Amino acid sequence: MNPRNVLASLLCASLASLAPTSAHAQLSPAGLSAAGQVATALAWTAEPINTSVLGLRSDDKEAGEALTNALREAFAEREMSGGQELSLEEVILTLDCSSEEDTACMTEAGRALETERLVYGTLVAGTLVVDVLDVTTGQIEANVEMPIDDVDLAPENVDATAAEIVNSLYPQADPAVIAATPVADDKQEDTNVANGVEADDGRSSTLVWGPYRPRPAWKKVGLGVSATLLIAGIGTATAGWLYAKEHEPQVVEAMMRLGDNTAGEEADDYCRRKLADEDASMVADPRRSYKCQSLIGGQNVFRAGLGVTVAAGISTVVFTVLYFVHRDDTPTGSAARRPTFMLTGGPTAGGAMLGGTGRF
Repeated sequence: MNPRNVLASLLCASLASLAPTSAHAQLSPAGLSAAGQVATALAWTAEPINTSVLGLRSDDKEAGEALTNALREAFAEREMSGGQELSLEEVILTLDCSSEEDTACMTEAGRALETERLVYGTLVAGTLVVDVLDVTTGQIEANVEMPIDDVDLAPENVDATAAEIVNSLYPQADPAVIAATPVADDKQEDTNVANGVEADDGRSSTLVWGPYRPRPAWKKVGLGVSATLLIAGIGTATAGWLYAKEHEPQVVEAMMRLGDNTAGEEADDYCRRKLADEDASMVADPRRSYKCQSLIGGQNVFRAGLGVTVAAGISTVVFTVLYFVHRDDTPTGSAARRPTFMLTGGPTAGGAMLGGTGRF
């Protein structure tokens, strides 16, 4: 038995075994149909096929060569390559075929080239015709005829054009077709409808963290103002502290020199007492009075800035939380929350791959 057919049969058997063993999930008809497409595609892509892609006969030599090279790469991606790379004209002249439509002669050419598939065609007057000959049976396995223009043959588009041609010859299951198929309890839904019970489309009340749109304007304004005040408070407190520290040593030096700090007070307390009492020594020494006033003023600015920093810091934290935390309004009955089963499959260079994920 052909190994490709064995692989396709195993795939179908695996799919058939999945449905009855799942207690809460089943494949929808669309999912089974898509899986069948994968099995069909795997039947011919499971192992490399020795294929010769002959150079196209074209009225534009450069365009024909560019598309021929792109086709060879596109067929190679489908595991169809390895044959000798001659041109259609060379084959026809060598075997004295009447034309590429002489299937019997082209079959002999394929056998002479020891290839399983022979791909050949023409690109004339903006029309592309490509045939794929099964050398074993002598029958045309696939063919395509399509219009081709200069845009399709542009260097940046020729590879995509070749891929489209190969896909037309051998339609392959699109992974997007095997999409996540919502698996719902159809019987239960039918019962609900019959009883007049509407589906649950309520909203979740869960709070979640993360970016979302649109954000309310007041959150943006609140966070911006809080952050601005936080920076301003830190700057003010720092400036006040530095200013006070600049004048404190001079006040301490005056206290020690005059020896009138009998109470052992700190410099700022000493200055406040002297200034409050309007001490005669302070009046007589304007410079010392200025230093004391500067020390006290710097400390007052520091305390004010510190208060703003604390308040703005708390506000910034609060508005940051509000900025990112929001209520999850995803409908509880939406597809995002329903049980689902996802089936994926596709050919690989070494065989095939089938996989699936589910949410129950």
